[in-house]
Amino acid sequence: MIDQGQGFIPVYERIYPPGDAAARFCAARHPGGTLPSLEPGAGTGRVTLPLAELVGEVVAVELSPEMLERLRSGARQTSAPVSIVEADMTTYEPDREFGLVLCACATFGLVHSRVSQERLVATWARALAPGGTLVIENHNPAGIEALHEGQTRKTVVVPYAEPHRTLLTHGTLDHEREMWTASNIFFDQGTTWTSTDAVLLTSPARMDEYATGAGLEPIERYADFEGTPFKGDELMFVSVYRRP
Repeated sequence: MIDQGQGFIPVYERIYPPGDAAARFCAARHPGGTLPSLEPGAGTGRVTLPLAELVGEVVAVELSPEMLERLRSGARQTSAPVSIVEADMTTYEPDREFGLVLCACATFGLVHSRVSQERLVATWARALAPGGTLVIENHNPAGIEALHEGQTRKTVVVPYAEPHRTLLTHGTLDHEREMWTASNIFFDQGTTWTSTDAVLLTSPARMDEYATGAGLEPIERYADFEGTPFKGDELMFVSVYRRP
């Protein structure tokens, strides 16, 4: 499992929007009752905290000390029930049943082994109570391919509405290993931050194979947490599975 915390938080907090939409999306798919939710790779708590406000206790699993610091700080500022576990999500074995398991922000791609990815989905499936829901937000390989326009290397400039704020991303595709590496430079009001992400690309179809192999049923798929229909070439996808 890759630790993204060191030096990544300033970029993370500027690139990714607040997690309210993700929280609402997941809350609507929680089976209800007093069952807690689980968020492996919770990061700074951008989804954890608003989700806990909506559905009750969320168990947030995070490894990075920097991310944990922000997560704990946020948890102290809310009365919502958040339980924080310092652990690697790839080896964490839940000892409770959950109504919802959420892996957001393409954190799943930081697991760089197909065997480990499959095992992880199976672990989450076992942790779900009957009727419970697994939600995974991940990069879409077809969308990344479209972004690269047939090139192995591609540089993309992402402008922001705010003045003097720009994201420059240089992506490298390794088709043989199914890896995508994105080197980012974020310019904001004269300050510059850098980060590098390397992810193992997993298609929606392969994600379905992981889930059905673990006994889950595919329920829904969208392009984002706003519920935008998934057409196949979007950069991200959100898949929803249920334990019978």
